[in-house]
Amino acid sequence: MKQSLTRVSMIFFSILLLQVLSMDTIFAEKKPTEVGGMIRSDTVWTKEQSPYLLTRDLQISYGRSLVVEPGVVIEGGNHSIQAFGTLKAKGSKNSNVIFKNVHVKPGSNAMDKPYLIHIEHSEVTGGSIYSPTGNAIYGSLILRDSKLINTSYLYIWYPTSDVYIERNIFKHAGGISVGTSDDVKVYIRNNVFYQQNSPYEQYAIMNWASYGKSETIVENNSFLSTDRIALRLPSGYQNSKMTASNNYWNTTDPNIIESMIYDQEDDLASADFISYQPSLSQPHSRTPFLDITAPTWHTNSQLRASKIGQTSMHLEWTPASDNVAVTHYRIYQNDTLLTTVSGKTHTLHVKNLDPFQAYHFRIEAGDKEGNWSKETIEQSFKTTDTTKPTWREDSEFFASDIKETSLTLYWTAASDNVMVSHYRIYQGDQLLATVPASQQSFTVKKLAPFQTYRFRVEAGDEAGNWSSKSVKLSVKTTDITPPKWPKNSQLTATNTKQTSLTLNWTPATDNAAVSHYRIYQGDDLLTTVSGSKQSFTVKNLSPFQSYRFRVEAGDKAGNWSSKSLRLTAKTTDTTSPKWPEGSQISASNIKKTSLTLNWNRATDNAAVSHYRIYLGDELLTTVSGNRQSFTVKNLAASQTYRFRIEAGDKAGNWTSKGPKKSFKTL
Repeated sequence: MKQSLTRVSMIFFSILLLQVLSMDTIFAEKKPTEVGGMIRSDTVWTKEQSPYLLTRDLQISYGRSLVVEPGVVIEGGNHSIQAFGTLKAKGSKNSNVIFKNVHVKPGSNAMDKPYLIHIEHSEVTGGSIYSPTGNAIYGSLILRDSKLINTSYLYIWYPTSDVYIERNIFKHAGGISVGTSDDVKVYIRNNVFYQQNSPYEQYAIMNWASYGKSETIVENNSFLSTDRIALRLPSGYQNSKMTASNNYWNTTDPNIIESMIYDQEDDLASADFISYQPSLSQPHSRTPFLDITAPTWHTNSQLRASKIGQTSMHLEWTPASDNVAVTHYRIYQNDTLLTTVSGKTHTLHVKNLDPFQAYHFRIEAGDKEGNWSKETIEQSFKTTDTTKPTWREDSEFFASDIKETSLTLYWTAASDNVMVSHYRIYQGDQLLATVPASQQSFTVKKLAPFQTYRFRVEAGDEAGNWSSKSVKLSVKTTDITPPKWPKNSQLTATNTKQTSLTLNWTPATDNAAVSHYRIYQGDDLLTTVSGSKQSFTVKNLSPFQSYRFRVEAGDKAGNWSSKSLRLTAKTTDTTSPKWPEGSQISASNIKKTSLTLNWNRATDNAAVSHYRIYLGDELLTTVSGNRQSFTVKNLAASQTYRFRIEAGDKAGNWTSKGPKKSFKTL
C-alpha cells in the first residue's frame, strides 16, 4: 500500500513539475512591452511589464516623470529617451535597471524649466547617457553606482544644478565632457575609467569651460589605462579648469601620470595646468573594483583529448588561474568559436567531426569582467577512421584493349565515409600495383598470350582501411601470332615398311605454345596430334608407294603456321609375287619355228609388274605384268624346249619357283 502511495506521489510531483516548467517557458517567451512617442503623464515602468522595447524615440514631457523600477530591462534598438521632465531609473544592488542600446538624452528646455536625469544601480550597454543634443540644455544629471560599457561620451553642457557622477564604472566607454557656469559643481568621484575611447580627443574627463564659481571636481577616481589620456584641458578654451587630486593612476611613476594628463604642459593654448597631487597609491575604498587582470595559464597547462572516435572526441584541459575567478572558457575549433563553457567546466565532448581529419583546438580563459587570457593552450588532434571503403552493387570492372601481352583494366569508383585514397590491383594473389584514387584504370603488361588471368581491385582510404570485398574479373589475352618453324626444320620418315612409316619433325615455336600439329597425306587431313608430339606413324599404306606428307603447327588460339614441313616418302615391298596353286604354262599355236606360251596370272601384295620368260635357264625376255602370253620365235623344228616363267613386282621381288614345262616344235 505504501509503495502504491509513493508511486502516486511521484506521478503527482512529475505532473506538477511539468506544469511549473511550462509556466517558466511561458514567462520566458513573454512578449516585450512596446513603447515610444511621448509621455504626458507620470509613468512607472514595472518589472512585471518588462522588458520594454523602444519601437521609436520617446520623450518625457516637462513636469512629468518616468520612473523605472529595479529589475526592468529596456531594449532600445538605438532609439532615444529624451527627458524634458524627469527620468528616474533607480535600481538596487541586487536588481539593476538594464539599458541596452538606449540613448538617454537631455531635453532642449528653457532655463526656467529644468529637467533631471537620475540613474542609479544600472547597467548601460551600448547607446549613450547624456549625449549632446546640439542645443543649449538646462537641467542636471545624477549618475551613481552604475556600469557603462561601450557607450558614447557624456556631454555636460551648462547644467542648472550640481551634477553627481559617482561610484560608476566606465569600461570601453566615451569620456565625460564638461562645461559649467555660475556656481554649479560637477562632482566626478569614485569612478573607474578603463580603456576610454572618446571619438574626437582622447580623454576620460575633459573640462572646456568653468565660468564664475563653477567647478569640476575630480577625486578618488581610478584611471586604469596608463596608455591613454585621462584628464584633458583642451587647446583654445581659456576658461577650462579642473581640480584633480587624490586619484589613483594605476602607477606611481610621475612620468606615466604626466603622460595621462593633457594640459598647458602639452599645449600652450591650453588654459591651465592640472594639479594631480596628492595622488592615491591604491584605489579608494569607496571606488568600485574593476577587474582588468586576465586569467593566466600555468606553464605546464595542457589540452588533452581522449575517447577519440570517427566523429567525436573528449577534450580535457588544466584549469587556468585568475586574480578573482575564471568564469568562462572559450573553445575554438580551427579558429572558429565552438562554444563557451562555465569556468568550473574543464571538459568538452566535441561532436559532428569528420573522420580522419586533423582539428586544431585552442582554449581561452575569461573572467566575469570579460578579461580573456592573452595566451591560449592549444593542440591538434586527429579523428579516427575505422570504416572501410565499399563497392556499390552496380560497380563495374572490365578489361579493354586486350592484346597478346597486355590489357587495360577499368573500374568504377568505390565509396568511403571520408574519401577513397588508393586502389590495389591484384593479379591472382599477387599485388601488381597501388594507384591513387584519381586513377581508375591500370594497364597490365608482360602477360602471356592466350592465357586466362584473374584480377581483383581493393579500395583503400588514408587511414589504411581496405575494402573487405573487391571487384573481380577473369580475362583472357589474345593470340594472333601463328607458330613458326625454326630454320632448317625437317620432316623425315623412319621405320618405313610395306604399309606404314613413321613421320618425325622438328618442333615448331610459338609466342605462347604449340598446342597441336596437323598431319596431311596429300591434301587430306590425316590426323591432329598434341603439340607435345614430334612423330606420328602412318598406317594402312600400300607397299612400294610414294606418299606426300606435310605437317602444320597450331596453337590454342587457332593460329596455324603459314608454312608447313613437307616430305615425299615411299613404302617398301619385300613380298614376292605368288603363283596360285595349280598354275601352269601352256603352249598354243605351235609351229616349226615358233609357239605361243600362255600362263595363269600371278598375284602380289602390291601388283605384278613383270613376267620373266626363261628358255632353259636362259632369260628369254621380260614382259609387262598385264600380259599372260608370249610368242617365242626362231626355234628349230622338231625340237623340245623347256620353258619357265617367274613373276616380279616393282620392288624387284621375283618368284623363284614359277611354273615350268617343255614343248616340242613341229
